[in-house]
Amino acid sequence: MLLKSKLKEVLNQLLIERKRENLATEIQDAQQEFREGSSQPAYASEIMQEILA
Repeated sequence: MLLKSKLKEVLNQLLIERKRENLATEIQDAQQEFREGSSQPAYASEIMQEILA
């Protein structure tokens, strides 16, 4: 049981790290788009619709 618990903990940490890396990449992309002037203003509801799609 201890091994199973440890494995679950390690896998959860790997998933968390992957999510952080993806978020960091998305932030960098958004910052680059902003610097280039290619980002468009949007309402929060529009952003949420895109996220949930």
